[in-house]
Amino acid sequence: MPSSSGYLVSYILSKISPSYMQAYYNKMEGVKRLTTETGAGQWGASLAFACSLFDLDCEVWQASQAIKLV
Repeated sequence: MPSSSGYLVSYILSKISPSYMQAYYNKMEGVKRLTTETGAGQWGASLAFACSLFDLDCEVWQASQAIKLV
């Protein structure tokens, strides 16, 4: 049975993989900045990380519903 850290790595990669490709293709098209909305924060964090790899600006908006729960 895989360790719990293996599940964590799989979960993190499932968020980073699409955000990496989104940043990559936008960089290839000449986009300088990406803006996104996130609920709990995982997507926004992974897109911000991917943007940093490609020297893109990234603006992340937190969903108001998630903020009310905190």
